[in-house]
Amino acid sequence: MLISQALKYNSTLVTLHLKVNVIGDKGAYFLSEALKLNNALSTLNLYSNIIGPEGAMFIGELLKSNATLTCINLSCNKIGDKGALFIGESLKLNSTLTTLSLNNTDLRDDGASFISEILKMNNNLTALNMEYNKIEADTKSKIKSMLWTGTLKI
Repeated sequence: MLISQALKYNSTLVTLHLKVNVIGDKGAYFLSEALKLNNALSTLNLYSNIIGPEGAMFIGELLKSNATLTCINLSCNKIGDKGALFIGESLKLNSTLTTLSLNNTDLRDDGASFISEILKMNNNLTALNMEYNKIEADTKSKIKSMLWTGTLKI
């Protein structure tokens, strides 16, 4: 992936929109590896790129070490509950991400609950969007009742 090679050494690009590019899990791997070395990019939009749980694992690994990303959009991918576990684990260590969009990502009760529990440990995330997933009403109520001051959409 040529763009991932360029991102390794880029020091000026701060926003990257790659929505609807069929990146998939393999592309998520190359992109994540490149962004581990990048110290400029703050916004990454990966909307609708057929990224599954494996790709979410690579992105989760990126988020554990990246110190510049503040916003990531993974909406309309199929990361599911398994992918949510990888993203959630990374939020335990990440101190820069403020906005996370997980709209329509096949999240169910377990994945949404896990991400929400992480909010107790992560004080930096101020906006979380998990709309249009398969989350039951009682789980939504539980998540909404959690003590968190950020913007939550479920």
